[in-house]
Amino acid sequence: YFVIPVVNVDGFYTIYEQYMKTGELILKRKNNDRSNEGDANCPLQTQGVDINRNYGYLWGNEEGPCSESYPGPHAFSEPESKAMRSMLYKYQDTIKMVYNFHAFGPMYVWPYNGQLDNQLEEENPDAQAIFNEIWDGASFPSTTLRGNAIKTVGYKADGECNDYIMKQFNIP
Repeated sequence: YFVIPVVNVDGFYTIYEQYMKTGELILKRKNNDRSNEGDANCPLQTQGVDINRNYGYLWGNEEGPCSESYPGPHAFSEPESKAMRSMLYKYQDTIKMVYNFHAFGPMYVWPYNGQLDNQLEEENPDAQAIFNEIWDGASFPSTTLRGNAIKTVGYKADGECNDYIMKQFNIP
């Protein structure tokens, strides 16, 4: 097993640092890469790159660097997503399943998050069967939403980690 508790270490540290200074938790989903043009004018919470939008499948969005989900100047521009990609290439024959946990709410999210109409069942019925089996066999809270990003959070998530892993490595 590989357990990676936090990919966005410097973003996590910013939350911790602000809490120690002010006693308040800030919402920050991005890393602390401040090399992007225009980023210096962004509030602290929106500076940086959303690492979970920095992967190479359906990468990109129309929003600028102050956007909460800014994907960076190009796919894999960030050391965190590069490190994950390298690990996946190294262990692609060993890894059988990847699940990307988030703390936003009671949701069980699976690929493809960059699609409005999820094509997972048509493109990879075996992977969809695995996600369904987990859903059917687990005890999720009754308020848990399931599906891709459109079904759970209500928006597309281009350049998302699990979409890339499914497309590039065929790992659910």
